[in-house]
Amino acid sequence: MQLPAGSVQSIESLKDPNDIMARLKTLSIPHTRHTVTLDTSKVPAALAERLVDEPLGEVFFVRSNNQLAAMSVTSRVPVVVPSADAAATATQIFQAAQVQQQVDTLVAQLRSQAKVVYTNGFVPPHKADPAAQKGAGPSRGAAH
Repeated sequence: MQLPAGSVQSIESLKDPNDIMARLKTLSIPHTRHTVTLDTSKVPAALAERLVDEPLGEVFFVRSNNQLAAMSVTSRVPVVVPSADAAATATQIFQAAQVQQQVDTLVAQLRSQAKVVYTNGFVPPHKADPAAQKGAGPSRGAAH
């Protein structure tokens, strides 16, 4: 769905969950609302750090691919990992981080090698090639 210009920024300026839901409805943006319990050892490290640092009850936004999530931390419950499981858990977290780093490296490599040619009328406005904007033929941009 093509979002109205400036709509993401206008949503991110809101701090009350009810105001966010009302703005999404006004803009006819599909949305859902959930209460979830997250184990910070099972989410990407950057998100885990953010969840630990965010003040309780304050709304913050996380972008991932074409998704925007408004979140707020309502509570934190430390969980003691039994020593017998600690090494296995740490190894699993370390291996997941290594795999993610390898995937990120591969994606960056593939993006740098990709050549995308857009058909007239389908050029993304924010990724348009400067040469194409001057009328130099089809636009080429980075692969997504």
